Amino acid sequence: MDAQTITDRWFQAYDDLRLTGRVSQRRICRELGVDRRNFAQQEKDHARRILRPEWLTHLVLNYGCSADWLLTGRGWPWGA
Repeated sequence: MDAQTITDRWFQAYDDLRLTGRVSQRRICRELGVDRRNFAQQEKDHARRILRPEWLTHLVLNYGCSADWLLTGRGWPWGA
């Protein structure tokens, strides 16, 4: 069983987007309406569990991330 959490997968997808230049921390925080300090704390410590459902929806609708992968870890982050 995969021990990776939804928060881990969310930040993995965020890292993919950041590394390909599609998003920056400043941009994602602005889009999500999140304080950058809070975002950075969550990024460093996934156990804080402050990830909000809207963050998941945002990656799915605006960046094409797989909802199934985010929620379950099944499949691929970016499509079939």
